Amino acid sequence: MEFSNTAEIGAARDKIIAQYGPWTANIRLADDIWTLGKDSWEWPEYRARLAAYYSEIFLDRHIDSMLCLDIGCLEGSFSLTLGLAGAEVVGIDIRAENLVKAEFARDVLGLGNVRFQRGDMLKLEELKLGHFDLIIASGVLYHVDTPDLLGFLRSLHRHCRGILMVDTHIATTIRESFTQEGNEYNGQCFVEFGGNLPKTSWSSMDNQLSFWLTERSLTNLFIDAGFQFMAKPVIPHFEYPWRDRIILLAIASVESRVSGKYGAPYKLRASDPDPRAMNHPMMDDPTQQDVRRTDPR
Repeated sequence: MEFSNTAEIGAARDKIIAQYGPWTANIRLADDIWTLGKDSWEWPEYRARLAAYYSEIFLDRHIDSMLCLDIGCLEGSFSLTLGLAGAEVVGIDIRAENLVKAEFARDVLGLGNVRFQRGDMLKLEELKLGHFDLIIASGVLYHVDTPDLLGFLRSLHRHCRGILMVDTHIATTIRESFTQEGNEYNGQCFVEFGGNLPKTSWSSMDNQLSFWLTERSLTNLFIDAGFQFMAKPVIPHFEYPWRDRIILLAIASVESRVSGKYGAPYKLRASDPDPRAMNHPMMDDPTQQDVRRTDPR
């Protein structure tokens, strides 16, 4: 699909909106032509740049040498941002209308290094996509229900030859638990649709309920899925307006000189709920109670 001027791009965009509904991501298609509007800040684009930055640091390579997978790509904002940076990108999504918008934006931007494929993220093996240097699972893990959580992370592990960035909501309180393969995980259920909540392009495709894990149970899930290293980035600083959403980075395998072979030297599961005391016993000493600095420094 080729366009000779911005008027044609705008007309084609409006035609897609009339047929499939408005965009939910803001993508710059040309000068003063956006999918939502130039004054709408685009979080996915910013986080895609963060993902590229993290992968370059951990893998010690430029993003334009990497093969990337964007899981649940929606309208392609992450994929397009990485493609503009020079990466080879595959974006998958289960909704055809999302891919129509994603492919339109890709064609307008002329990104031959980005392709989109319709598919179920819970059935990655069937898509035969191969292995990737960077996998982005942004806004998808918290749409998965308990029977599929461990298997989903294991499939991401199998396809990852570099770094996985997970951007997800977590449970901040424990309301219920489930057990898989003898291991317990804690968190809370989340209603995707039903009752007063309609089914939208941002909700799960099939399951009405999903499960949000606590951060400590999510850590254990990564361990049980086979990941050997996981970190939470602090700098560059980025945080959501809510404390229940975090970004985690995971590496599938680590060459450990400590153990002399591939694999971390040990694995420690996180106790959930956290059994640790709130503070060190020294803080219970009367001298430490209600201390205030009184000099003018």
